[in-house]
Amino acid sequence: MKLVSWLLLIFLIGTVAWSCAAEDISANATGYLQVSSVPPGAVVYLDAVYQGITPEPEGFINITNLDPREYSLVLKKPDYVDYISTVKIVST
Repeated sequence: MKLVSWLLLIFLIGTVAWSCAAEDISANATGYLQVSSVPPGAVVYLDAVYQGITPEPEGFINITNLDPREYSLVLKKPDYVDYISTVKIVST
């Protein structure tokens, strides 16, 4: 029987990138999320939508153009317990 371990999320960032448009800036605000895991090779879902597989430790999955709000983040890897979290992209 294989030992089940927690999938460690080592880098998770949510931040807001502001648009430089001359119109209402708050209407154009979007954010992004960078995800990496140890061990690599975890499948990443954001609000149950497939985003990709985490690369080697020095790389990230970049998820861009996110509206400022809360999202459900899930990382799955065979023989590991799923990592489930809520992430909040905010505007400042």
